[in-house]
Amino acid sequence: MNRKTIAAYMCLIITLIACAPETDPAKMKLPDVGLPESDLNKKITAYAPEGWNKFSTSESITLAVVATQDDMISFRPDDVRIFLYGDEGWHEIKNMGTQYPGDFEYILDPDLKDNLFFVGTTTVLPELSDATIPADLKIFVFGYVLENGKKTNEKVGVIVDVHLEP
Repeated sequence: MNRKTIAAYMCLIITLIACAPETDPAKMKLPDVGLPESDLNKKITAYAPEGWNKFSTSESITLAVVATQDDMISFRPDDVRIFLYGDEGWHEIKNMGTQYPGDFEYILDPDLKDNLFFVGTTTVLPELSDATIPADLKIFVFGYVLENGKKTNEKVGVIVDVHLEP
C-alpha cells in the first residue's frame, strides 16, 4: 500500500473511533432524579462496604450513609432509586429489598460520622431482568436537612456506583 492509502485508512479509523457512542457507564449523563447534579454528594455520602456485600447480581446491597457537613440529616432507608445501565443509557429499576416501617428514619449527625454505631444503613435488592450478566448500577439515596430538630424542605442526595457480577 502506498502512503496516501495508509493515511486515508488511519483518518477513517480515527474518525470512526471519535464518533463511536459512549459506552462507559461512568461517563454517561446522569438520570434526572429531581436534584441538580451539582447538589449531589455534598451533605451526605454513602458507600457499599466490601465486608458487608458480595457484589453479586443475585444478592442484596447494603449501603452505609453518613452526614458529611455541618447539618444533621433525616434519612429514610426506603428513599432510594436504582438505575441500571443498558443499551440506551440509564433506566430505573425496582428495588425489591427495602422493607422498613413507613415512618422509620435515621438522624445522621456529622459529628458522629466516624462512629459505626451512628451510620445509617439501607439495603436494596435491584430487580434485574437477567441475573446471569454483569450489571452496572447507580443507587441514589435521599434525605432532608434538619434545622432545630425539624425536617426542612432542603433535599440532599448521594450517588453510589456499584458493579455486580453473576
